[in-house]
Amino acid sequence: MTKPYIRGNFLGDVFGFDTEIAKQRFLNTNDGYVFWFKDEFDTQIKVQDYFDAVLADEDKLHEAGFMNKDQAINLREGLFYLHCEVLFVRDQKNPDLLHPRISIYQSHSYTELYDDQKRIIMNIYNDYFFRRHTEFWRQSAMRKLPTLISSTGMLCCGEDLGMVPDCVPQVMHELQILSLEIQRMPKDPKRAFAHPADAPYLSVCTTGTHDTNPLRAWWEEDRQVTQKFYNDQMGWWGEAPREMTPEIADFIVKQHMYSPAMWVILPLQDWLAVDGEVRLPDAHAERINLPSNPRHFWNYRMHISIEDLMKKNDFNEHIRHLTGVR
Repeated sequence: MTKPYIRGNFLGDVFGFDTEIAKQRFLNTNDGYVFWFKDEFDTQIKVQDYFDAVLADEDKLHEAGFMNKDQAINLREGLFYLHCEVLFVRDQKNPDLLHPRISIYQSHSYTELYDDQKRIIMNIYNDYFFRRHTEFWRQSAMRKLPTLISSTGMLCCGEDLGMVPDCVPQVMHELQILSLEIQRMPKDPKRAFAHPADAPYLSVCTTGTHDTNPLRAWWEEDRQVTQKFYNDQMGWWGEAPREMTPEIADFIVKQHMYSPAMWVILPLQDWLAVDGEVRLPDAHAERINLPSNPRHFWNYRMHISIEDLMKKNDFNEHIRHLTGVR
């Protein structure tokens, strides 16, 4: 459970058309089903060093047998992924101690376990991340956060998303730290989406953050999710458009503007999405940051200058109407 779990039944999902190259160049096998890394690629650092050298030189790229950089990058990312196919990570200081990996339930290593094994693993996982250290996190927060809060006259907002220990809501309430409310990231696990109308007053309500896809690109991520949002959250019937129209973006922005939250702060890309002429044609070029990709930090740049944006009278008038500014 501490070594990469690599099986032939899911390699196609990881590498796509490059699966056979991955098998031949980077992996060993005795039976065509169970695989393990060749010695020269058995750590992520070795994989990184190899592809850094190959991608830095066009001649080396072709000498290595890759058709183009995209193919090399696809293989590199797939190998990185396989290295993460573990259930536990050894402690760096004490190898006899193990730590469950983050999002353990998303790995093939976990999904292919028997149900009784999954229950045991998830009990360890939940205890480690959500129970065992709760009091430690609370004490740590109450020791550090008051000093940070008192150092500024500004309101403080906490990014209380994702894996949140049970103590977080109580600590934020005690210290009057605003919560972050995102429609597509509900805090109630029983709901597919949150609703801006349900956001508490002491919060910042937003369509997304620098780590999430802007609305238009998110709309195209998962057809099932989009359809459910279109019918259930928006109350619009029929089949959802494959691309987010300005009218849909406008509806979502209005939902947020009517929120009871103290602050509604939306990413620039989602404001621009309400106008078909002003917004960037390629929705997928608007992402700011992709946390899983160490080479995709803060890549977004505004495609229109402030001076040109100020000349877009219809757009500016529409934004004034949405925000209630006159």
